[in-house]
Amino acid sequence: MLEYPRWKYILVAVVLLLAMLFALPNVFGEDPALQVERKDHTAMTADSARAVETFLTQRGVHYGKSYIDSGRLMLRFTSVADQLAARDAVNAQYADTYRTALSFAPRTPAALRALGLRPMPLGLDLRGGLYLLYQVDVNAAVSQALDGYAADARRAACAWCCRRTPTSMPRGAHSAARCRASRSPPRACRAAPPSAP
Repeated sequence: MLEYPRWKYILVAVVLLLAMLFALPNVFGEDPALQVERKDHTAMTADSARAVETFLTQRGVHYGKSYIDSGRLMLRFTSVADQLAARDAVNAQYADTYRTALSFAPRTPAALRALGLRPMPLGLDLRGGLYLLYQVDVNAAVSQALDGYAADARRAACAWCCRRTPTSMPRGAHSAARCRASRSPPRACRAAPPSAP
């Protein structure tokens, strides 16, 4: 039977205890959360946090615990619906002062957070992938489409009603001036302006 010095057993026990302590924050899981930070990049104060919490309470938005982490206010919720309602309320009331971000907050007890212990952040593959929310600028898209249609219409009209006469006009003249009317539909004018992308 192999015998090892006692200090080796003690060292292994200490390493295992430290490993269990550092892994302990991963046991508590996460809640949907809302990060609130100032737009001027200054740290959130306790008074600012209380003002946001009082506002959410007056609006009837239920949240769990809240704390300041790295200069940001973290609000934890029990459901995603409350998280989205809080985001909309804060964005509507404090649009000029604060910016918000949806995230997940660990349910790590305050004692472990005070020791600087945090759960291991999971990558996208372990979280189930990436969810993207796209917003479309409808007015700009419609304006761009109308510009493209107008350019296509001008080119089609030139192809139908005009014929290019390079010998009668100087080089570099406008395409409309180099086209003359015709009774039969000729081939398309090569100098017509291209359509917008």
